[in-house]
Amino acid sequence: MLDLSFIGKEGIICSYEEVVAMVGYNVADQYRKNKIIDISDQQLISDYINRKEYNFSEYLQKQGIPKEDADYISQEEVFYESAYALKPTNKFIYKIFDAAKIQSVPYLAIYSRQYSSHIEKYIKGSFPFKIEYVYGDIDPIIKEHVNATIVTSDLNIINKCATIEEPIVLTVCDDFLYVSQMFQDGTEGKIQKKDNVFLGYISCIKAGFIQY
Repeated sequence: MLDLSFIGKEGIICSYEEVVAMVGYNVADQYRKNKIIDISDQQLISDYINRKEYNFSEYLQKQGIPKEDADYISQEEVFYESAYALKPTNKFIYKIFDAAKIQSVPYLAIYSRQYSSHIEKYIKGSFPFKIEYVYGDIDPIIKEHVNATIVTSDLNIINKCATIEEPIVLTVCDDFLYVSQMFQDGTEGKIQKKDNVFLGYISCIKAGFIQY
């Protein structure tokens, strides 16, 4: 779990995608439950974790979902409107926010690339304390909340942290194979050289999955 005793103690901003909901897995699981594809849940999860791209179209195709359907549902403007695609998957978010409250972290937020009424509804109904919902361009959010901790596996955010000047903690959920791109393209090295960014790693999956 994160140590928020000093650095990054001004807030926690967690990505919704992957950290809260494994979106592509949710889509494939819905196909499985509707008996459109015949594959074990364990295999769905394994293939999802080990995919090489953040976009999950190829992952869906590997599970037997037609390319046209996979390409369509993997578009952000589509899945942000889907309740089943965005349903929470991981218990991690509850554990990290509970720990943050114990450590008196003053600001807690969940971030998504685009606005979704489903995510907003989930946040309002899932926590006994205030969680802010933020979305869109991550730049102004980072600038407004300096010395916060960002928890994500989103390569867009990770790459952004290689250029920002604000002091933050970047905590990367490294459960997913596509995150290895940050090692291969030198992004990790760039971030480690920055005095204003503290880089760490954590697993969001080890906390366990929500069972429905």
